[in-house]
Amino acid sequence: MVAQYVGATGPLANKQIDSAMGGVLFIDEAYALVKDQSDSYGLESMEVLLKRMEDDRGKFIVIAAGYTKEMEVFLSSNSGLKSRFTDYINFDDYKPDEMFVIFQNMCKKDKLEFGEGFEQAIRNKLSSIYASRGKDFGNARTVRKLFEDIEGNVSTRVLAMQSGEEDMKREIRIWRPEDIAPSEKVVTIDDALKELNELEGLQAVKDAVIKIANTLKAQKLTGETELLSKHFVFNGNPGTGKTTVARIMGNVFKSIGLLPTNKVIETDRSKLIGQHLGETPPLVNQQCDLAMGGILFVDEAYALKEGPQDQYGQEAVNTLLKRMEDDRGKFVVIAAGYTNEMNKFLATNTGFKSRFSDYLSFEDYDAAQMYNIFMSMCKKRKLEFAPGLNEALKERLDKMYASRASDFGNARTVRQLFDKTRENMSNRVIAMQEQGMPEEELKKAILIMQIEDLDMTVR
Repeated sequence: MVAQYVGATGPLANKQIDSAMGGVLFIDEAYALVKDQSDSYGLESMEVLLKRMEDDRGKFIVIAAGYTKEMEVFLSSNSGLKSRFTDYINFDDYKPDEMFVIFQNMCKKDKLEFGEGFEQAIRNKLSSIYASRGKDFGNARTVRKLFEDIEGNVSTRVLAMQSGEEDMKREIRIWRPEDIAPSEKVVTIDDALKELNELEGLQAVKDAVIKIANTLKAQKLTGETELLSKHFVFNGNPGTGKTTVARIMGNVFKSIGLLPTNKVIETDRSKLIGQHLGETPPLVNQQCDLAMGGILFVDEAYALKEGPQDQYGQEAVNTLLKRMEDDRGKFVVIAAGYTNEMNKFLATNTGFKSRFSDYLSFEDYDAAQMYNIFMSMCKKRKLEFAPGLNEALKERLDKMYASRASDFGNARTVRQLFDKTRENMSNRVIAMQEQGMPEEELKKAILIMQIEDLDMTVR
């Protein structure tokens, strides 16, 4: 109904309306007719439509369709438009049970059967899809896409069978649980907590995560169905494991049913802030939509708003706050950053601070924990210590910890120390090679750290 040049839109709109006389004019994505008040082509089209709806009352029916929020904004922008419509019908998203019926009807149409355990597995899958849906959730289209994906998985499975033609023809019509997501790895709560407990230190963090897991387990026992809304602040210096713990929490929360997926969307200011006013909310909403059903991990969250004059940052904070409220229980936000900076940031925004239910502090690793991290790196690569190196390493780490600055890198600093030390090892062994040492002795030497290899430059 909108032409590409001024003056052509009116006739085009009238032509569409004329063709609908005595019937229905269905305008899909009606909110897109007028982009904004500067859209002269769209405004021209709207004026023609309003006039014809009044002049030809009773001669045709107009159905304007579109996404709920966009249609509300569109209709409220023009009182004349809103008053022309007599009935408002809201099409709610299909619930998991309704999605199952749609799926089941597709299967019946193709005379397909459910193998043992398939019905429960597909119901679980549909519940997970529903819980993680974003604003672009496709409802029946999403069910159709799932049906087609499973159909492809069934074909792959059956073609791999070493059976006769008749057996394959029969099996192609029997859908089994493994056809839903044949490559999906199931992580149990024990697996997730084991991964968490294997991290060095962080006892307070581990205790807090286990406490949350136990709360959710207890909720299941009591039969509570209300979505538990959880959002976290991770305070800590660099290298204390904040990102690693966030990824593990994705597995923990999925395994205990707080979230339908274990995905963790990692983001920061560069992905959330636009270059012009108005660009930021869509960017924030895009990241939130990606995180639906999982975790949105906002690294260096304090950088979202760089001072009271940062209008773009305020847009980002406001949009994120709204999504945390509007989509309670549908995703988890983890705001992470350096302790002092995060405390200052949250103190300046009470609305932001009140949205977070849990605050976890990631303490600096002490010298003993740094030693354990270094040793785990050595063990992974089957490296041994020459006499005297163990004591030298402990002394080195004690001094590094005692003299640490505010930007101390914790595990990252240990990693740097390890990498630099290995570089020194390599240089020493290659020099031995150039001096004619036999290959067998070189292979042994490259696995033994000497005192002289220990790097003294990393701070």
